[in-house]
Amino acid sequence: MRQKLIITAQILNYTEGMEDQRLVANALEAVEEVLSSVNETVRTAEDIERLRVLSEELWIGQGRLDLTAPTAFLGDRKLIKEGDVAKAKSGRNLQVVLCNDILVLIESKNLYRMVCQISQHHKTSYVC
Repeated sequence: MRQKLIITAQILNYTEGMEDQRLVANALEAVEEVLSSVNETVRTAEDIERLRVLSEELWIGQGRLDLTAPTAFLGDRKLIKEGDVAKAKSGRNLQVVLCNDILVLIESKNLYRMVCQISQHHKTSYVC
């Protein structure tokens, strides 16, 4: 962000005339919007790919858990956070995958427990 401000200031400092400065400022704003959109698209594609890779190893009974499938009520599933945790009592390491509608706990490429779908009740609390 700091570099962007420095570059913008330098470009505007070396641009002569108010009309040219306005045009350059508008062009910079348009470029920022395009870059922001591209970054968001890339981030979404990376998240979908990560969910696909995770899904390849997750089995429930005879079927595979497809994390790339659309949600029941929220449209496309979105990866919110992924990381490792350890259970307090046993110290067992689990991988946690939090999406916009489910929380998945994974132990050594096996599903730790059945998928817990998150549903909103009374606008403030979440129940599994």
